[in-house]
Amino acid sequence: MDILNKWIYTIVVIMILAAFLDILMPNSSMKKYTRLVLGLLIMSVILQPVLKIMNKNYSFSLDSSKYESQLSNEYMKNQTENYSTKQSLEVVKLYKQNLEKEIGDQVKKEIGSDRDITVEVGIIDDEKNKNYLALDNITIHIGKLIKQVDKVVINDDESGKADKGGSESFKELKKHISAIYNIDADKVRVYAAS
Repeated sequence: MDILNKWIYTIVVIMILAAFLDILMPNSSMKKYTRLVLGLLIMSVILQPVLKIMNKNYSFSLDSSKYESQLSNEYMKNQTENYSTKQSLEVVKLYKQNLEKEIGDQVKKEIGSDRDITVEVGIIDDEKNKNYLALDNITIHIGKLIKQVDKVVINDDESGKADKGGSESFKELKKHISAIYNIDADKVRVYAAS
């Protein structure tokens, strides 16, 4: 009778533990495998007396716990890879934002703060590349001077086009930015409104 009480007690404890683990598991593709392993564990506890009679040394619960451990390991590896990828993308995004702000401040120092400045940077975001996070290109948009308007003249022949090097101030700006950030001057594009 004592053996029967222990057996029923073990079944109840394992079922409560399985229900608790099922609640704690996040909704993911691994949840169905975890449920399968927990079901096998419950079955092994229920069948334990029968298996003891058939084979005195066999322990199905030991084998099932081994497989459960392997599945848990794979799940943790998968989660770690997902988190590290997400964190890596966030770091790259933050790095680009900081570079754009820093370059914008440099441009404002060079040409004055009375223009609207927008900077876009391209960086190498392939982790396998030896130049990971190096600047690939810089695009600078310079707005019109902010001043009192006397007369409005519509002229759309050169407005908003890339500076091809005709303006000395933008040539110097390109040289200055390329020298500071160690990037080829041809990869620095300046767009200025006239």
